[in-house]
This record gives sequence, structure tokens and C-alpha cells, in this order.
Amino acid sequence: MDNIQESYQFFSKSQYKKWATWKEGDFIIGEYAGETVDPTYDKPVYNFILFASQFQDGTQLKTGELMSLNHNGSIERGMERYAVGDVVKVEYLGVEKLTEGKYKGKDSHRVRVVKGIPKKRAVESSDVPL
Repeated sequence: MDNIQESYQFFSKSQYKKWATWKEGDFIIGEYAGETVDPTYDKPVYNFILFASQFQDGTQLKTGELMSLNHNGSIERGMERYAVGDVVKVEYLGVEKLTEGKYKGKDSHRVRVVKGIPKKRAVESSDVPL
């Protein structure tokens, strides 16, 4: 078995939530653990060690465990400036119709990717409100 297939099988055991179930404002914060390739679609899957998440539908994900996010154009562009080990926040912005390109007229899930809380600060008790 090659390394790509082995890594995909490892990451495929991670937590997952379909983009279609996310609501505007939902987010995760996690340490970027790298990409794998979804062999069905030949697109990247972005993997994170989850620090925190918030979903309006009440979904509870396990912190400290892997979380995988499927490819879309905005997460691909957002993740370009981050490296494995960086802590990022991925926030869902909703759906937008594409106005140009190969998928013109199709709906696209939009996300914003920003630098998250550094690991060291994430565990400081002074961050917890009294």
C-alpha cells in the first residue's frame, strides 16, 4: 500500500460534518494537521486537531481529535497561507452562486480561514471569564 492510501485511511477515521449541514457563523478552531486526497473526487481534504467548535444545530465534536473538512474553493484559497502546525479558525459564511468559471451558476460553500488562538494561549486559565 502506498503512503497516500495509508494516510487517507488514517484521516478517514476522523470526525466529519458535511458542508450542507453548516449554518452561517458555525466554526472550528484547530491545529492544521495536513492534507489528504479524497480518492473519489481527487480533491484535497483538510485535516485538523480540533481545539474548539460551535454549531448552531447543537453538533458536539470531540476536542483533541481529528476533524476533516472537504475541499471547496474558499477553503483552498484560505489554507494556502498556512502550514502544518498552524492554528486556524474556519468559519462558515454560507452559500453563494458562482458567477464565472467551470461551475458558473452552481452553489458554492464559502468559508473564511483566519489565524486561530496559539496553542499556548488556548490553555491559559486567564482566558476563562469569571
